[in-house]
Amino acid sequence: MQSSNYDFRNLQTNSTYDVDLLPPEAMSFKWHGNYMYLEELIPGYQTLQVTGRELMGYKVNEENPPGMDGTLLESAYLPARDIEIKYLLKTDDPNDFRQKYNKLMHFLSNQALSFNFRDEPDYYYSGILTDADTPDGGKLEVVSSFTLHCPSPWKFSEVKTLTVGNGGKIEDNYLIYPVIPESITFKLIGADFRFTNQTQNQTFGLMIAHNDVVLTPQKGEVSASGNLILNDIMIGSQLEKLTIKSGDVIQITNGSEAVIKYRRWLL
Repeated sequence: MQSSNYDFRNLQTNSTYDVDLLPPEAMSFKWHGNYMYLEELIPGYQTLQVTGRELMGYKVNEENPPGMDGTLLESAYLPARDIEIKYLLKTDDPNDFRQKYNKLMHFLSNQALSFNFRDEPDYYYSGILTDADTPDGGKLEVVSSFTLHCPSPWKFSEVKTLTVGNGGKIEDNYLIYPVIPESITFKLIGADFRFTNQTQNQTFGLMIAHNDVVLTPQKGEVSASGNLILNDIMIGSQLEKLTIKSGDVIQITNGSEAVIKYRRWLL
């Protein structure tokens, strides 16, 4: 008796697919360290349509004071993003059809799925499978869909690197939104060191000289030669609020040039 459970022994790629013939919205996702298209992994799968990548409006909280025309805006925020992928799945054999669905579920089961699309290969979303249509039974060719919920509406690039000295500018024409860097590294700093984004009016300082200093603003950590030096941070420093965007002017006092690693963000 054949088992109804698919053991995923047959996970080789589809050697017959041609990436040049894939639709522009074909989805790829991170699988064993590489981004691979579902068409490559599941013969008979084809992306038909993707929605949810378009313009996104703000959600607003407003107050309506008595006797006043209109409203007062209290706050605004971007909601999470839901991306729906419509696809075609076909085969010539009922058993193979079930195995293809088991494969699809297996590949989409990561709760922190990193994925992108062929027409924008430099940017990635992070999401989780939250909905999937149930196709009609008894068929060997179906059109169905699934939804990936992205808690963050932003898409992110791979890590980029730039170097800037005292008085220099952040020069990246695609860095149009302020982002918190992954890291900021200095070979040498002296006493009373300061790193200042003059455009954004943000400053970080250290009181004591160190070598090989690494700021990791997203984690709120600072190290020198691999050791944490949080006690050396100047009062009033804005480590976790440091941001950069294209055109920002950087001032470095008593320190070497900065090597900044960051990701571009886009909506």
